[in-house]
Amino acid sequence: MFQSPISNIANWNFEPVRLTVPTDKKLRYPNYLLKGLRIIKGDAIPEQVSLPVLSNVKISVTTDETWIELEPILIRDPAFAKRFTMGFPSIYLVLPVTTTGLTDGLMSTAESLGDFAGFSLAFQFGDRVERDVHHATKIILDALLDDADPTWENFCSALLPTADIHLLSANGMAFTSPIRLRFETGGTVNEFDYTPTSSLQQLTGNQAGILRIAGTPSNATENPLWVNTDASGILTVSYVETSLTADTRVLLLADLHQWFGVQTIEDPEFAIPRYTLNNHVTTYVNGPEYFRDVFRELNEAAI
Repeated sequence: MFQSPISNIANWNFEPVRLTVPTDKKLRYPNYLLKGLRIIKGDAIPEQVSLPVLSNVKISVTTDETWIELEPILIRDPAFAKRFTMGFPSIYLVLPVTTTGLTDGLMSTAESLGDFAGFSLAFQFGDRVERDVHHATKIILDALLDDADPTWENFCSALLPTADIHLLSANGMAFTSPIRLRFETGGTVNEFDYTPTSSLQQLTGNQAGILRIAGTPSNATENPLWVNTDASGILTVSYVETSLTADTRVLLLADLHQWFGVQTIEDPEFAIPRYTLNNHVTTYVNGPEYFRDVFRELNEAAI
């Protein structure tokens, strides 16, 4: 279903780049800042770039680029589509020309987009969480299970050196100001400022360890809740600190005092705190299951 957009993968180089989706209302994520890759042919000789998956395509032309937004047609394989718990991915291919002869509509897997010596690639999933290109291709690869095309597997493997750990706000967006962090590993403690353009893997030396906000979380601005997600999408929630591993890909950081609003009550003797810890949450798939639980709870409370 997914194939590499380039052949002779070893002849291409990969450089991380920030991409801003054009202000075009027909695109799904206008003005979004994406963490993409600049894919450059090593010998600068143009080579065919192809569509990686059957998609509904939308074209947006700027002054010096052509943006191609791909909405993969995944519904033809329901079992595969259901594995995208974070929503279907939108794929952006950015070509360094303003006219390509491409038009909106359906395009097939491996259909040629033209010959280029360089282009950019980025992904955005329905959960709005920022991911680098390697993480996105790995999520797709894992969802394909044993049906992955070998060229997609090779493409994903070639991107591994570009993988990073993304530290994001609770809404999945990059922070806009520096954050002072404390990293502990093997008895060594290191403090540093993380900025929106930092590489957390470089700052931590690509080592496993414990990460926390620098200082003791004892005031209203330092009550961090961490959501740690690995390359397979498995997440771990923790308070105060989080454990970095070689497989960590996304860290969501929320300040609980900002996330939860002040709870008001008339009687100050029974003030309600903003939040409590160590709670148990039960999710329900459908209405009947939920209402059975509500009825049971109300019935037990009335006895």
